[in-house]
Amino acid sequence: MAIAPGSRLGPYEIIDRVAAGGMGEVFKARDTRLNRTVAIKILPPDVAEDPLARERFEREARAIAGLTHPHICTLHDVGRQDGLDYLVLEFVEGDTLEDRLVRGALPVAEALKVAAQIADALDRAHRAGVVHRDLKPANIMLARSGAKLLDFGIAKAHAASPFSESTVGDTRTLTQLGTMLGTAPYMAPEQLEGGEVDARTDIFALGGVLFEMLTGRRAFEGNTHASVIAAILYSTPPAPSTLQPLVPPAVDHIVARCLTREPDNRWQTARDLLLELRTHADPGTTRSAVAATAQPFSRPRGTVGALITALVIALVAVGALLLRGVPAAPIVRATIAAPPGARFNFSGDFGGPPAQSPDGRRLAFVATDGSGRRRLWVRPLDTVEARAIPGADDATFPFWSPDGRAVGFFMGGKLKRVDVDEGAVLTLCDAPSGRGGTWSAGNVILFTPSVRDGIYQVSASGGEPQAVTRVDRARHASHRWPEVLPDGRSFVYLAVPRDAAQRDESAIFIASLDGGAPEPLVRSGTQASVVDGELLYVRDSTLVRQRLDRSRRKLAGEPTVVAQDVQHDPTIWRAVFSVSAGGPLVYQSGGEGGRSVLAWFDRAGRRLGSVGEPGIYFDINISPDGARVAVNRDDPADIWVYELARGTGSRVTFDPRNESLPIWSPDSTQLIFSAVTEDNRGMVALARADGAVSPTGLLVGDVAEATGWSPDGRFVLVKPADKRSAGGDVWVMPVADPAARFAFVATSFAEYHAQFSPDGRWVSYVSNESGRDEVYVTAFSPPRPGDAPKSLGHDPARPGRWQISTGGGVLPRWRRDGLEMYYLGPDGALMAAAIDGRGTRFVVSQAQPLFKPDPKPVGWLYDAAPDGERFLVDTLGDAAEAPLVLVLNAPLGR
Repeated sequence: MAIAPGSRLGPYEIIDRVAAGGMGEVFKARDTRLNRTVAIKILPPDVAEDPLARERFEREARAIAGLTHPHICTLHDVGRQDGLDYLVLEFVEGDTLEDRLVRGALPVAEALKVAAQIADALDRAHRAGVVHRDLKPANIMLARSGAKLLDFGIAKAHAASPFSESTVGDTRTLTQLGTMLGTAPYMAPEQLEGGEVDARTDIFALGGVLFEMLTGRRAFEGNTHASVIAAILYSTPPAPSTLQPLVPPAVDHIVARCLTREPDNRWQTARDLLLELRTHADPGTTRSAVAATAQPFSRPRGTVGALITALVIALVAVGALLLRGVPAAPIVRATIAAPPGARFNFSGDFGGPPAQSPDGRRLAFVATDGSGRRRLWVRPLDTVEARAIPGADDATFPFWSPDGRAVGFFMGGKLKRVDVDEGAVLTLCDAPSGRGGTWSAGNVILFTPSVRDGIYQVSASGGEPQAVTRVDRARHASHRWPEVLPDGRSFVYLAVPRDAAQRDESAIFIASLDGGAPEPLVRSGTQASVVDGELLYVRDSTLVRQRLDRSRRKLAGEPTVVAQDVQHDPTIWRAVFSVSAGGPLVYQSGGEGGRSVLAWFDRAGRRLGSVGEPGIYFDINISPDGARVAVNRDDPADIWVYELARGTGSRVTFDPRNESLPIWSPDSTQLIFSAVTEDNRGMVALARADGAVSPTGLLVGDVAEATGWSPDGRFVLVKPADKRSAGGDVWVMPVADPAARFAFVATSFAEYHAQFSPDGRWVSYVSNESGRDEVYVTAFSPPRPGDAPKSLGHDPARPGRWQISTGGGVLPRWRRDGLEMYYLGPDGALMAAAIDGRGTRFVVSQAQPLFKPDPKPVGWLYDAAPDGERFLVDTLGDAAEAPLVLVLNAPLGR
């Protein structure tokens, strides 16, 4: 079959040939179904006849399919037509690194940035059990979004791989000893000798690529293939700084350790190399500092030993430098991993940054355990054991009391506190969507109750909150992340702009409980901390410090870099770092995090593609016709609608009222959604899905949210705002007369997540009456004119109900034909139950697990396509799970 512009492979229309090589041709093509540009890599028939080449091609498909990362080229599809096998890949616009190197060396900063991105991609691949084995400039694309790693055609599943032999295929042909695969100038000695390869083989290759980016020439050169091999096996390349004087000595060390002939002497993981690449330019970093990097806290030689050893190393290094007359101390780092079986997730509403105790001896943080529960943990920094705090599941944004005995946090729409040793949890006041707290020595807590509020204060014993700051609604949406200063009266906070797109309008202010107008200190997109008279804040992923003159309420001097590549979440305006007067610096690397992707999965959990660009998403709702999806996006949230075929999105609401839970009309043209008024009352509003007309309010004041719209368009399921119904009830609101709402399921228990069946005869909902959340279905009969509606919970004459889930369940969804229902089980697995409500009784079959979305969706973060064959799930990136970096002697001016 001739491949020419205009020809087709399945649904893909060829546009032009992009490249050709020994492993086939690459074409630019258009996906006619989704109207997007893709790259198609074809294995020619003459190559396909070679079993080794065909196995390599199949290995590439399987290897890439298991890898999702912003710096790895995404695999969309695989296919076969007219004897041609092909891969459908993300089309990456840009030049290969090989093409860029024709013009000479890269600037040092750019070279290190590209190397760090590729190290990040390798770390993801290695943790998935895949070794690339052919890393070279031709397999690295330089795109606007950063470097992209291509071509896993000879990737090998190593012993730790989750890909079983049955998944990846028989590895004997490609991985037998004595078989040399790769591109000679970048191959490690063990690879050239046909020996076993592992992650360290890729690290050697990346060292060669980094050398070439820094110097413009290859690390190992020769006039013939044999002489290049001899150079790799028997010679040592020069330090990059001898060829490019601007290369720092620390970078010489990084490259040299990558290119060491013995694998045991190289960086042992891509994560180790990544951390070095990201932090080598920090103040005080020297070759001694690199050599003195502490062992990870997750693998200490003793409980207190790891910290003591690292500190001793630091003191010895400092002493050595002082004897030489050098004033700067080396930076000593360690890493803190999540508890066994758990994972960090500090982004969005998933927990918030860690918090150090005032004495710097303990760390409070939120992590998700193996069952998918978000839990509050406390860990002493001189041990490796973290303890989950009972009664604090689903906690967010922890902060410590001044004496270090208690932790404040937000949970279930409340501000709470817990004694970390005794475990007693106390509810202090309402906080619907808390955005940070701080605890003063005067036993007063300053906090932000919601995404639309200013700063409030409340006694640490509980009580009625009092407003402290007033938000200028013309400029700002909220004040958040307060931190009290040592005097117990002054505090700093972040003012978030009214329009989330205008990030330059965000600013850190200083204010006082004694009154007076707040004073702006500096523009920043994240929170600030104050330690030892210095203000710490983040600018473009860089944590800086600057002296704070409290008497003048101004900053003095110039900012100084403390750490680089600090992860920050632009959706909640918060960076992942923590400092205290008595402790180290703790932060998470990864730059701009908190982003996620709307990804399609099939019933077996295989990823099929994505919708839209990375962002922060909640409340996924696919339209009844299956053509669009409505979501709430960003913080403060707005309603967006995405075309599923093209992936393009449009904004429906533009008012920073934290709009959420968009519900489609039966004809897929309108949306009902929940919002918050200027005076913080709940409301339900109606808007056209194309955003052409401003939304109109339907019901204001006594409704918290809407969850479902009947297929005849007459009724909406709502949750009342009555605080006495702490867990919520299910009410029905007539669209034509919102004030005539009536209780449908109202008991002393919590009922929520209500949805109409596609035929309108049934309502599904979740109740905790059994002691745990379970999914139920009950009949719905619309009231006739003149009838007095009655609550299901108090009407024994109402038809029965049926329990769908067993062992726990939340977030029910209906298939479009009404013959299957989905929900999330307690372990986060997506469950499917066959149902039949076409008769007078409801028939339910035993639910079966489909797959486990990772991470576990919350807040309506999944929905089913009308046919139930695909599921759209919010999927977080890997950066959110990175370990914490602990800097034992950060340059904080102490």
